[in-house]
Amino acid sequence: MLVEPAPDPDEIFWRNVGLPAQSKKTGWMLSMFATSVLCLFWSIPMAFFSSLTEVNSLKEKMPRLGELTEKYNSLESFFALIAPLLLLTMNEVILPSILRYFATWEGHVGASLLDASLFFKLCAFVVSTQGN
Repeated sequence: MLVEPAPDPDEIFWRNVGLPAQSKKTGWMLSMFATSVLCLFWSIPMAFFSSLTEVNSLKEKMPRLGELTEKYNSLESFFALIAPLLLLTMNEVILPSILRYFATWEGHVGASLLDASLFFKLCAFVVSTQGN
């Protein structure tokens, strides 16, 4: 039996109260698996958005992009301006939302436990991306 302090009444997820232990374990495993898969594949869109700031190197790899930037001169500066905004949006809005959704599978009874799980998942992302 696991004893934890009770959350505030307004932070309780009533649908998770009394959830069987097996359901919690299954949800935790699914959540960890989904987080691990996301952690592996998250670098692909991040690398693409960060490469938008280096349009010159993209022109060499994608000749079509070179033609577009020659035709529309302001497109290169637009990519350089929008790429940091896309990276920030991905890391500060979209990623926490996805990870919070994964954390809801774990069957937490209170919002504070859900936030702790989300914090753990975000820390895992920081640690896994330090090598990149």
